[in-house]
Amino acid sequence: MRGLEDELGALSDLTEQAAERQPAAAPVSSRPAPKAQPLATRGPVAPGDEKKGVGTLQYVAARSNLLRVEFPKLDQLLNLVGELIIYRTKLQQVGKRLAESLEARGTAQDLLTAVGQVSSVSAQLQEMVMQIRMLPIRHVFERFPRMVRDLARQQGKEIELIIEGEGTRVDKAIIDEIGEPLVHLLRNSVDHGIERPDVRVAAGKTPTGTVLLSAAQESNHVLITIMDDGAGINASAVRRRAVERGIIKPDQPLSEREAMQLIFAQGFSTATEVTEVSGRGWAWTSC
Repeated sequence: MRGLEDELGALSDLTEQAAERQPAAAPVSSRPAPKAQPLATRGPVAPGDEKKGVGTLQYVAARSNLLRVEFPKLDQLLNLVGELIIYRTKLQQVGKRLAESLEARGTAQDLLTAVGQVSSVSAQLQEMVMQIRMLPIRHVFERFPRMVRDLARQQGKEIELIIEGEGTRVDKAIIDEIGEPLVHLLRNSVDHGIERPDVRVAAGKTPTGTVLLSAAQESNHVLITIMDDGAGINASAVRRRAVERGIIKPDQPLSEREAMQLIFAQGFSTATEVTEVSGRGWAWTSC
């Protein structure tokens, strides 16, 4: 045990010496960093300078703070961080037991401090990698205004699409998978939800219908909401269609809420015919 204590003490001394050799950090300025500007080169080319290559380049491209990284490499980095977290936990456990068994309390405290620093840095690294994988959900939402506008024009309806929370950040893997389900939901709002202008006016509504598409961060989840001010779900029609499809029995008791939940059965649709917009029912996609 004494030999182990001497080795730990030597390791602590080497760490302190390495820290002393590190250059001092530059003072942080409170002024914002200047934006990168194109660098102008020499003026007009003098006679005879063409052969020397003088003044042939008028501007040098400004520096960019963006770097494209392939997504599989981010996955590999995330896997490595996951392994680091596992070994960090083991190091914490071993370090705690070892520190408790050492007689020299100073060395034990140094060990615990080092383990705590490793834990803090690895946690920050994990958070940073996760943030790199996140993209604003506007990359999905930005294609929907035109889609809703075209569908509304085809069906002779007036619809306003309101988008909220497009800056909410979502994992890249979810961004790639969530587009088609949202397309299906919005098409159903346009086709089944919003009524024609004359029907809306007769019901005491404005001729223009409203569809809301929003995203919001809730703890570790992202809540995506699609709402419309249309006629709503006809529970009786849903139940009748479910009986025709054999999803429920004719005498099976269901509350209105339970009947509405039947629309989430795969392949279920109340449409009498399949069109380009709807009528195919649900086809679930795992995100």
